[in-house]
Amino acid sequence: MKGIGKQNVYSRMFRTLSLLAVIASATFGQDLLPKPLALRESGKQSDFPTLCVDAKGVPWVAYVEWDGQQDTLHLAQASSEALTSVLTIGEPGIIHQPAIAADGNGTLHVVWSQVNGKDLMELKTASIREGKLDGAITTLASSPNGGNAFAKATTDHAGNVWVVWQGMRGMLGDVFCRVFEAKKKAWSDEIQITKDAGGDWEPCVAFAGADAWVLFDSSRGNEFNLYATKISADLLVGGTKQLIATDRYEGRVSAVGAKDGQGIWLACERGNQQWGLDMRAHGRLQGLNGRKDTVVAYLDLASGKLDELTSPDTLFDELPGPQPAKAAAPRGNNPKAKAKAEAKAKAKAAEPKKKSNQPPPNEVAALNLPHLMLDAAGRPWLTVRYFKAYCWRIGLTRYDAATKQWTKPFAIPGSVYSQDRQTVHALGKDGSLWIAWPSDLRSSKLHQTAGIHLAKVATDLDVPLVAAPAPKAHELFPAYINPVTPERDHHDRHTWTHDGVTYKLYWGDYHRHTDISNCITANDGCVLEQFRYAIDMGKLDTLGTSDHTDIAKIYHPYEWWLNQKMVDVFYAPGFFTSMYAYEREQKWPFGHRNMVFAQRGGPIVYIQRKNYVDSPWQKIFPVKTEGTPELHPTELWDVLTRYGKPVTAISHTGATGMGTDWDQIPPIDHRVENVIEIYQGARVSYEGLNAPQPTVGLRVGEDYNHSSTVIGKPVVGEPIRSFTEKNNGVYQHALELGHKLGVWANSDHISTHTSYGGVYVKDFTREGIIEGLNARRTIAATDKIFVEFTCNDKLLGTEIAVTGKPVLKFSIDGTAAIKRVTLVRNEKNHQQWEPNAKTFEQSFTDETTIAGENRYYLRVEQVDGNMAWSSPVWVQVK
Repeated sequence: MKGIGKQNVYSRMFRTLSLLAVIASATFGQDLLPKPLALRESGKQSDFPTLCVDAKGVPWVAYVEWDGQQDTLHLAQASSEALTSVLTIGEPGIIHQPAIAADGNGTLHVVWSQVNGKDLMELKTASIREGKLDGAITTLASSPNGGNAFAKATTDHAGNVWVVWQGMRGMLGDVFCRVFEAKKKAWSDEIQITKDAGGDWEPCVAFAGADAWVLFDSSRGNEFNLYATKISADLLVGGTKQLIATDRYEGRVSAVGAKDGQGIWLACERGNQQWGLDMRAHGRLQGLNGRKDTVVAYLDLASGKLDELTSPDTLFDELPGPQPAKAAAPRGNNPKAKAKAEAKAKAKAAEPKKKSNQPPPNEVAALNLPHLMLDAAGRPWLTVRYFKAYCWRIGLTRYDAATKQWTKPFAIPGSVYSQDRQTVHALGKDGSLWIAWPSDLRSSKLHQTAGIHLAKVATDLDVPLVAAPAPKAHELFPAYINPVTPERDHHDRHTWTHDGVTYKLYWGDYHRHTDISNCITANDGCVLEQFRYAIDMGKLDTLGTSDHTDIAKIYHPYEWWLNQKMVDVFYAPGFFTSMYAYEREQKWPFGHRNMVFAQRGGPIVYIQRKNYVDSPWQKIFPVKTEGTPELHPTELWDVLTRYGKPVTAISHTGATGMGTDWDQIPPIDHRVENVIEIYQGARVSYEGLNAPQPTVGLRVGEDYNHSSTVIGKPVVGEPIRSFTEKNNGVYQHALELGHKLGVWANSDHISTHTSYGGVYVKDFTREGIIEGLNARRTIAATDKIFVEFTCNDKLLGTEIAVTGKPVLKFSIDGTAAIKRVTLVRNEKNHQQWEPNAKTFEQSFTDETTIAGENRYYLRVEQVDGNMAWSSPVWVQVK
């Protein structure tokens, strides 16, 4: 990594950064958080704060700083006038989510995750006394087959510091713990708290009497719900108790022990039913972050009863959103693009209003990351991230147990930012309640300069109590039109040995958007939610999230850095291979493409020439400064080949405004582009005109989401006859023109569990995956349907020359009965079989070949609406 130093500690001479005055949105809001402090440095990103208060009542904030090249871990101290960075801890690198707590001896313990030389997250800790490092940095957790991350730290009544975290040790996540025992001045051995077959996520710890309770959410039972495990004072792990067991998603818990030690206050998110299961894309509310509610509850430990409080969600409706967004500049400041955009906007304004995936500007479109804390009187305070207009802001309220009401919430000034940012708190011995949060003070979706904010809550302020209106009833989604097919077991791995080489089939998705993208910001879900889905619910083997480069907003290099960091967090060699990806969303006729890299640091090849020329990558892989406003695909391929490391480009489904007019594309550079999305769960199959359509995941009353102009209204279950002016974008037309592209399936927006791109690899590594994609050893499917396909013993994806009659062999292992198998030759249905069985294999000699090229691929249809396609074999018949 560039610029990594060798020293363990870099002391900085009390570098006082700018103190920013923050203007409150209401008078009582100003009084509730008087004299907030902020730490922000031009040209650097200060983010992910964690907070504790020492025995003297002084707040300390650990945070991550990014300088454009690498992360460093910092410790800041608060005074009455400023929040000041006083220490840099450890070596620079790739650092994830710190935690901090003070033990009974007055020592601060900072814990963080950092990528090691094997690209895995290790958990580290440093002890701090009087603002200086006390002893060597210690590794708390390291494993060869997965990372250790999402640490939380807190102090028990005896002054011991507890650290809990999530570890992936070659399998789904489990929860681990270590305790710094203040009397012994030493860390305990690692304690594995969970060993269940389900994935266990994002733990926190709360104390009740002498016991600790570790709370987390888990995908046990194939849905996320809340659980808790008790650990005694002598560190014995007790049984695990399920706290909430509805049919909806519950996750991302925050908890704190009641002041009297008799119970635990907790809060979490609650989302959709069937979260992460079969879902196409028929509106933003179906997204991973769709229809989220806030759950606040009290667990009485004596009775084991958990009572949910009246939700404050409806009170956030009246809170202000961010300031009105600044108008976005035309793409690349292109006069033609500006004129076209103005004409399009005028025409659109004259059209009848259509259903939009964008929420109304003043609607609370998402509620996230509730954080619960108690003041000195034991009263629960709650912060919630709420989305309005274009970003999230933090609302603050307090629960009154006597009246069962909430105080009128207010919007915390200076809290606008993206979805996945934690609010943290600390309660001082003097009764002061402090909170900290990050914000980049954005005025649109464009990322700005992130900084750290700190404030003391005026808990004695008389804030009016209000009755929260009842939330709207949570309506169930309509029923599926097909029976739901049971999933394959996560470990059901298909192996294919051919010509002495063993290939294994791994399933991936490299087109999933997050809140960083412009389109469905509120409800697609954050990067973390995409990995929750992929690993635990989709049972995928590989994932790359693919946020847009420069559609309406530019993909900031810091956002690219953060997304790559999450790829590092979830890398588990041999079990889950996360990939670095983004989407370059160039419109028709050149088409969107998803870039997939085996190594971090790949260039963002912006669409607009001006954007790329102004980017850091122009210095490394320069393009012409003069030319068409948009970089041509040939320029994209040129940058990627000069990049010189394993990479592939996957073109977007074709017959839409996001697709490619294959008549206008020169010969593809197959060094970097070899497969195409034949199908997306968000939309439909674009195999060809009159080709069958998968119906898995569709619900009663839902139409095809074809995203194109079609003839008539297609009937669900029947083919789409024509995509009219976008017909040149279908896969079969690309093949007809001589473009040699294999097939792939991705999700895109909203959709889950109905897109499975399969790649046969020799080695399940990042480089091995890119090799398999570029060799076109791929299949596209809506479920984990195993397909083998050869011609004259040459694998799918290959080009061969034959004399005589080609012999085609295939083997299919379906997930339901196979309705029909079609051998397609030169874009026509050539031979069909109807096996009505889950498995089917066949050898077929083509007696009627034509001179020249014969292109063969398979299409598989199941009775449950699932489908699969193989990549072709290109056969030159002599």
